Amino acid sequence: MKTSQPLMVNDIDANQYVKVIMSQLGASSLLSIPLVTREKVIGLINSVKVAKGARFSAGSLEFLSILAKQAAVAIENANLFRSVEKQRQQLEKLIEKATLTQENERKRVAIEIHDSIGQQIVGVLYRIQAFDFLLSASSFTEAQAEVNEIKGILEKTLSELRRVLAGLYPLTLDELGLISTLR
Repeated sequence: MKTSQPLMVNDIDANQYVKVIMSQLGASSLLSIPLVTREKVIGLINSVKVAKGARFSAGSLEFLSILAKQAAVAIENANLFRSVEKQRQQLEKLIEKATLTQENERKRVAIEIHDSIGQQIVGVLYRIQAFDFLLSASSFTEAQAEVNEIKGILEKTLSELRRVLAGLYPLTLDELGLISTLR
């Protein structure tokens, strides 16, 4: 079977190796056809005749050869189907993992924005209310100091916003691509 060629033995007595095996089965003739896919033997179809002097014909060889080719194709298709199914399942797991990672990142960003930028904006609103009160009371020196405080807080908030946004989509992602950025 190393040659991937059919073996037809109509005279078992002529082949000592076959004779030993076939005599245990009480067979008089043997027809063995390899199942070949991609130039690789993956199995055999064996047929024996037990009637004394019975022989296989060329038609039997041709029929079993066709059957073996079809069986080999069916086995290969089943193997390919299993492989595709396994890859599909792996892809589903990767998609699920990517989705979970994305959701976790969204939660992280939402918390970070709430805890840093959100708090700073609330602080600015309170200071604007204080500024409005100072203007109505004609305390211009204190109002100017409040404006400077508000500007400082807004600059800090803008800087924090830029930091958060850079964390969401690093510039290296555009420059190097995802794989290099992750490394």
